[in-house]
Order: sequence, then C-alpha cells, then structure tokens
Amino acid sequence: MFPNLIVVGAQKSGTTSLCDFLDTHSDCLLASPKEPGYLSSAINLFDSGAYNNYFSDARNQNYKVLIDGTTEYLSSSIAPIHAKALFPDSTKVILVLRNPMKRAYSGYMHTMKKGFELRSPESVFLGYDFDGNVSDQEELRLARAIADKKIELHWYKRKYDNYLWVYRYLNNSFYSHQINRYLEVFGKDKVLVIVFEDLIKNFEKHKQKLASFLGIDANGFAEKLDKGNPTIVRQRGVGFALGRSIREITGRRSRLDAGHSEVIPEQIPLKPPEEVYQHLSDLFQDEIDICSDTLDLDLRSMGW
Repeated sequence: MFPNLIVVGAQKSGTTSLCDFLDTHSDCLLASPKEPGYLSSAINLFDSGAYNNYFSDARNQNYKVLIDGTTEYLSSSIAPIHAKALFPDSTKVILVLRNPMKRAYSGYMHTMKKGFELRSPESVFLGYDFDGNVSDQEELRLARAIADKKIELHWYKRKYDNYLWVYRYLNNSFYSHQINRYLEVFGKDKVLVIVFEDLIKNFEKHKQKLASFLGIDANGFAEKLDKGNPTIVRQRGVGFALGRSIREITGRRSRLDAGHSEVIPEQIPLKPPEEVYQHLSDLFQDEIDICSDTLDLDLRSMGW
C-alpha cells in the first residue's frame, strides 16, 4: 500500500496546513505521522510493511488519495526517482513554495527553536559572495559549524541519509532546480505547484484547483485553511542545556529537553533583521526570475 500523492515541501512553506486541509476530505488520508520519510533513507526501502502502517486506516476504507507529506523529498535528488519506481503510476506531486527569503529564515528558526542550531542569524546569512557558488559557500559554513559543535547532527542522522538538508537554509530556497527535478521525473500533468502567499490570498481558487488535480469533489473540503506548525517562543533554561549535552553524548533526546523542543533565545529575532533580509533579497533576485519563468507566474506580484 503506497501513497498516490506526495506533498514534498518546501519546508516551512505551509505544507502542514495544506496536508491537514487535504485530510479533511473524506476521499483523502494523510499518513500518520504526516512525514514518514520513507524515501529519505535507503534502508527504509527494505521494509515497505512498516511504511504501510502509516496508512493503516486505509485498510478498512476506500480512500482515493493517500498522502505522504515529507518535506525533505523536495531537496532530495533520489526521492523523486524512488517514488517513480515504487509508487503507483498514478502518483501525483504537490510542491508548495514560499517567498525564498522568508522561507530561509523560517527554516533557520525551525532548527533554532528545537535547540539544534546555535549560530546567530548574522553568521548564517551574511557575507556571501554573490559571484561565487552560494551552495558551496553554505556547505563550507556547515562544515565549520559541525567542527565547532554549533549544530546538532544526531537527531537527523537517525531519520535521513541526507541529514544536513535541514541546515541548508539557502540551498533549500533555490527552488528552480528542485522544481525541474520533479517535472522531469513525473511530467507537468502530474505536478501541481502552489505558491503559499497566493494560496492564502486566493484560497477558494486553489481549493477548486486542488480538487480538479486530485479528481475529487471540492465540496468535500473544509471551509478554511488552518495554520499548522507555528513557532512557539519560550526561554531556554538549565534543562535545555543539560538535555543538549545528553543528546551529544548518547544521540538520544532526554526528558530534560523534552519540554524545550520549541524554544528560542530572547536575543534571536522572530523576523529576519533588516540587514539579513536585504542580503537575502539581493541573493535571491535572479532565482525569483528563474522560478517565475519556469512556472509562468509573476511571483513578485505574489509577495516575493
């Protein structure tokens, strides 16, 4: 039992909200949990039975759409190929994209709030040479962060072969090559790209588009789109520091940090500092134009 719809991200672009919305339809079943990560690690491919358990509710009911909402699949070079090989021929793909500057900073906040990222936003985002290869520069910074123990690896090593993907805040926001990867593997007729900002602004239009794409009745959806996976701000305490130390030694989360999974230091701004946002804006100008051409959309009019 494999899904016939994958919602692949981008991370922090409203995929949780969209997946929860799709799950309100009686013809749709979202994996539980939302992100099984089956295609994220090669070892998972040996155990399709365990993957089927994520869709156990489908055994007693005839759902038309089974959904895997693993965001990591967007950044993975092998996930679309494995999906094409293993999933039904009817499998379709939804890509949800967001303003790349805001998504990059939100991705940073996501790991920061979990205590996995200790670098300042300035050290993560400022000082890139636009004339050089930005992805290579980001990888160099990641190598330094690992050596300095500024990011945590244990948690993601357990889930992903590509366990550094979540820290590639910039590369994950360069959407064009990721979009093209799925278009090449699945074809344009089986890939639906949704821009998060436009989804919020023109919700009814996208509800109809989703229904048409999936071959289901739009009236079966909920009336509104709820916000999922918000950032919650609390102050880090002694338990957080001790919990991180235990994770570094054992590779496991402890009870000491279980209550601090979404905590942001007070000195870290929830929104990107002006200098950081301007640097990101300059960095992504050409990429926005490329994505606009690829998708035949005026992304700047949508808030990019």
